[in-house]
Amino acid sequence: MTNSTRSVFSSDDPSIVWACPGGGAKGCGTRDDPFTSVSHAISRARPGSTVALLNGRYRGDVTVQVSGTVERPIRIAGAGDGVAEIFEGCWYFYDTSDLILSDLVFRNSPHGAVSVVGACRRNSFRSLHFANCSTREGSCTMFFGGSGARCNIVEECVFEAAPGNGKTVTDVRQQTIGIMVSEGDPADRRTLNRDHVFRRNTIRNYGCGVLIGSRGSGDTLHGHIVENNSIADCAGDGIRVKCGDTMLRANVVAGCRGSAIALSLGESSTIADNRIERCTTGIRVLGPGHTLRNNCILSCLRESVRIAADAEDGAAPASNIILENNTCVQAEPGMDMREPMGIRIEPGTSCVVRRNLFAGRGMPYAVGAGSRAPRAVLVKDNLHSGGSSAAEGCAAGEVSFADPDADNYENDSAYGAHGWMARGRQMIAGCADTEGYREAEMEHAGSRPGVADALVQDIDRRELLTRSMFYGGEIDAGGNLHEPPDSD
Repeated sequence: MTNSTRSVFSSDDPSIVWACPGGGAKGCGTRDDPFTSVSHAISRARPGSTVALLNGRYRGDVTVQVSGTVERPIRIAGAGDGVAEIFEGCWYFYDTSDLILSDLVFRNSPHGAVSVVGACRRNSFRSLHFANCSTREGSCTMFFGGSGARCNIVEECVFEAAPGNGKTVTDVRQQTIGIMVSEGDPADRRTLNRDHVFRRNTIRNYGCGVLIGSRGSGDTLHGHIVENNSIADCAGDGIRVKCGDTMLRANVVAGCRGSAIALSLGESSTIADNRIERCTTGIRVLGPGHTLRNNCILSCLRESVRIAADAEDGAAPASNIILENNTCVQAEPGMDMREPMGIRIEPGTSCVVRRNLFAGRGMPYAVGAGSRAPRAVLVKDNLHSGGSSAAEGCAAGEVSFADPDADNYENDSAYGAHGWMARGRQMIAGCADTEGYREAEMEHAGSRPGVADALVQDIDRRELLTRSMFYGGEIDAGGNLHEPPDSD
């Protein structure tokens, strides 16, 4: 399980519906006489109820169609000191709102473990552990699909596929995926899926760690946030985005065979404060209006950043891209690199490159190819050091890194990335040490001490409500949120 504190449930609390592994609907739902069907227990839940799953193995699929209210969410959680394990099954949530799912283990679900479909809003998925799920090609462990979903959050979960899962699949449509949210109905912008938050999760050994968007709707804004996650050893991209207006910040991405972060479609996304290590490409960008700021990108086999023109899914070439205060360390000693490079700027693109730091052997950047050239490129006031080639717009200088042998690339200049993402931390099995990373995250993002140990209702419920209220919703006397009709 993850590092959160499990809740303790009182056996005398009448709002708790108890379940244990079994078969039919026997029992009456008390602690001493629990239901033996988890589906039956969930169907009995009402706003304010908690469905407590006692330790043991629960088999088969479950359909969830109950909802709480803003002030009285329904919670479904593992109870006790052992493990409530969902074995070889998938839980389907249809048009549910104000649910909290926590402290469960999903194991050996071949196609997917959690499927959230339709107008599902303000649901929290926290402290879940997914072990050896999504073993079939093209499967997704946690999927948000259909249309009309808003303000769901996935937080402090572990997605751990078997080593080598998806490694031989080159077609991105057939890769296994850790977390995915689709766009909704592109023909009706009122029902787009918006404002999801994926935070402080650990994802290992998938084809793609996080996929935002599926078919692609680049001219619409979605408002998703992917932050503070640790993603490692993906066969393809660590994070792939195929819709606009997405924030990717403070993630650690390591050892991915594709790009650590790929903006494949969409406009006006921000990539900031990430640490990227040992991927094939660090950040790959298509589409207009993106900002890349304060990222530390280390030892990529190809380029640290690729400003791309080769369209996929109808994407436009990258244009009006801002790259500022990034650190690009282009090679480790002894690495087999054919063409080490900081930034590759392809024909037909446009960007501004300023106050970046390039270190290590190779070229700080390359512009165009042959007789073709980008539309507009401004490279100004950058710094290169440590044996990298001279380039226009990059002043040569000796930079003192704090401790490069320990992957600490904090420096005393005004160039490059500064903060925890430059300093680095202990790495375990190619993925970040979650506790050490969380301490760094608190320092960087100003998180409250002890936030990981607070009750889930005190953490993400407040944020989900705030995000919903941003669209003009109102709460009635019963604690129900009434949102205005969807509009473009």
